[in-house]
Amino acid sequence: MRARNLIFMLAVSFILMQGACGNDSSPALPEVDTVPPNPPVGLQVEDGSGGVRISWSENAEPDLAGYKVYRSSNEEGPFWLISPSVLLCPWCYDTPTPMATTYYRVTAVDESGNESAFSQVIGVYFNTGRSEAVDQPAQR
Repeated sequence: MRARNLIFMLAVSFILMQGACGNDSSPALPEVDTVPPNPPVGLQVEDGSGGVRISWSENAEPDLAGYKVYRSSNEEGPFWLISPSVLLCPWCYDTPTPMATTYYRVTAVDESGNESAFSQVIGVYFNTGRSEAVDQPAQR
């Protein structure tokens, strides 16, 4: 009798599982966001206290999580991430190498973790007194 009850319970469980999986009225799985935000634009470099302030125009995507800032000693790269976490504001401070030109690029990151392409490159010559931005053409 026990074996018969066990078989009956397994059969009912299987039928219930099949019905739940084959039900067309069940909600569809959510779509996965794979579209990255646009790259940040309008990069600027300003003198700061003992360093420079890198800023850019704020992105307009509704699912924007923040920004990542990258630095290089060479215009062509490689660029290294300098922000330890995603930045919530469209600016950051950095202390570049004195008496040298340092280059920056920024990316935007959305809430799904998609990262944009790099922004244009902006360079700054930092001489520990007065810094000067070095204009660079946009590169992709």
